[in-house]
Amino acid sequence: SNGNINLGLFMKSSSGDVQAAGILSPITDQLRKVFDTVFSKAAAVKAQFNAARASLADALGKLDINNPAHATAIEQIKAQLAKIDALEAQFKAAMASLASKLDIAVTALQ
Repeated sequence: SNGNINLGLFMKSSSGDVQAAGILSPITDQLRKVFDTVFSKAAAVKAQFNAARASLADALGKLDINNPAHATAIEQIKAQLAKIDALEAQFKAAMASLASKLDIAVTALQ
């Protein structure tokens, strides 16, 4: 009114507490949708690591460690398992970094 813009920075809840009105709610709601998508994709990646690891473990279980003809295949499977472990460690570190940055962003918006 009178050329002024009223933002309504605070609101009173049903319990009588005064809270921020949530001016940034539309932004945080959109961010939550993005976060949900990222986390569902991360879960899919974790499932793929587990599936690959299980497949290799299954193949390893079919080989005889006492059979010299299987030695090369056993070493290759162990090398692939080590690569999966390294990739998963990298992925977990990247996800932890992302989660930390997202926490900072949400906290800044609140």
